[in-house]
Amino acid sequence: MPYLYAALFLMLMNLIGPFSSYSKMVSAGRPSLRLFVQSLAALGFGLAFVLPILSDIQKIGGTNWIVYASLVLGIVSVAYFIHDLLQLFKSDNQSSKSTLYIGGRVLAVIFGLFVSWTTLDHFLFFAAPKDTTGIAAIGEFGVKDIQCEGYAIVKMEESEVVYRCPTTIMLGQWSDKPFVPWPSYFEGRSQELKGAIDAMWANATKAGAIPK
Repeated sequence: MPYLYAALFLMLMNLIGPFSSYSKMVSAGRPSLRLFVQSLAALGFGLAFVLPILSDIQKIGGTNWIVYASLVLGIVSVAYFIHDLLQLFKSDNQSSKSTLYIGGRVLAVIFGLFVSWTTLDHFLFFAAPKDTTGIAAIGEFGVKDIQCEGYAIVKMEESEVVYRCPTTIMLGQWSDKPFVPWPSYFEGRSQELKGAIDAMWANATKAGAIPK
């Protein structure tokens, strides 16, 4: 689960880093916009991840807030920790240039880019019209050209379906756009699944379950 490890690391870095210099800010008598932004990004991500698990706040078809929180966390991390590294190498204070200090910020930039990318990958998948994307119980269709069990996110195209089967996690499974972070999925295309979904849709429409 590379995504979860990266996101947890970014949460800790965005909380520990600013608060470690909080006493200096207080003594200087100046508030810190950075402290506010980084804390908000980290805590916002934590809430978006935890609340649907602890309550029934995640409604079927509701907004998957974890995706937006991930994007904010990734962008904030890249921006602030690149700034840290630039300021560090411009500074004459050699005592702060420890391997741990530099390495932590380099990792934060790399993980920030990774979390941002996997979130953008999600948005690109769901960029198609809403009625052509969603989640499907693959095993229920009985198709033979998909080696996938359980649920997968799908995108309908003209002659086939693009599907992504999660290998570890799916976040916001009952939301309008379930989040299967890269690289924790395998992707494929299926003509059989397209035919099965079209047939199910036609039968439901004929029976009046779906408006024409």
